[in-house]
Amino acid sequence: MKIKTLTCLLGFGLLYGTALAQVSLKGEIAGLKSDSLSFFYALDGKSKQITVPVKDGKFTWADELKSPVRMRVMVPVDSVLLGYTFYAEPGMLTMNGSAADRATVQKIKVTGSKNQDLYAEYSKLKETAYSEYLASGKKIQQATGGNKAALEKEMAVYHDQFFSGIDEDFITKYPDAYVSMDLLSRIISSGTYEQMSKLYNQISPSLKQSPVAKTMASKLELLKRSGIGQQMIDFTLNDYQGKSVSLADFKGKYVLVDFWASWCKPCRAENPNVLKAYNKYKDNNFTVVGISCDDSVEKWTQAIKEDGMPWTHVRDRKDRKSAIMDYYGIAAIPSTFLVDPSGKIIASNLRGAALDKKLVQLFAVKSK
Repeated sequence: MKIKTLTCLLGFGLLYGTALAQVSLKGEIAGLKSDSLSFFYALDGKSKQITVPVKDGKFTWADELKSPVRMRVMVPVDSVLLGYTFYAEPGMLTMNGSAADRATVQKIKVTGSKNQDLYAEYSKLKETAYSEYLASGKKIQQATGGNKAALEKEMAVYHDQFFSGIDEDFITKYPDAYVSMDLLSRIISSGTYEQMSKLYNQISPSLKQSPVAKTMASKLELLKRSGIGQQMIDFTLNDYQGKSVSLADFKGKYVLVDFWASWCKPCRAENPNVLKAYNKYKDNNFTVVGISCDDSVEKWTQAIKEDGMPWTHVRDRKDRKSAIMDYYGIAAIPSTFLVDPSGKIIASNLRGAALDKKLVQLFAVKSK
């Protein structure tokens, strides 16, 4: 078979092109008790699943690719399938490791892919940050008084670093790497338009020709609706007593529009922070409007009661969809918009210490 070659080579691996090049993977996983392995990936926007035969833990796979791809192989361990993610790109790759237990599966190593090398670097950064985040949480549980407040600020820093800082720094450092574009595609709906458009604009022009990048461009258009200075759409929804509530009812106030649900653990964990902000600033022309995407009215109202949230609550759920969340492209909750008295969005996705910091700045300026 004659192999076509790509002309756009960079130090990070192959960028998206129009020609095909072959990728070959040769693997050996010790203790693999299976006669086959399943690989999953997307090619030209379409999902693919392939199954390769395994003999004595050894296997091979080959295909033709236009660019690197993120793959997930399912490894059987004690009758359970464990996923291992890696990046394949045109060239000769090797996969080695053990299927002894969950920990060893995560230590499987793929060589020959520069994007995989970068992904390993990224994964190590995330692992370290998450360990620091958990450690700070344990310190807080044991702390009291002023020391606890200082530790909570420290934890907020680790939180931001783990959930967004590392991703943004990595994409900025490696804008020509396919893994950076793929990473951005997975976080693009979780940030602000200002943040995400800045990162998107750093991605190389060649990478922007890929289906993944074109999908991101569409998502950016959704995010633009929630950009700073944009008018928040007015909505009319019912509260848990069946009373009609509109955003226009709160004109003249600063409003934190909080998207959440009773089943969302991060939302429930954040509710005490929102309650603290509400109690602290409710006399400063500030309020909260909670928009739930709960299917169950009973669980929704029970959560409001359990978490002691005295502000206005409405529910936006029909046919398992939320019209407002769809309009703004909100893919994960909790998610918030801070709206000024004229109805314009002045901040988004403020949580914990970040919410308090913004409100301190806002009302310090307002009181002058």
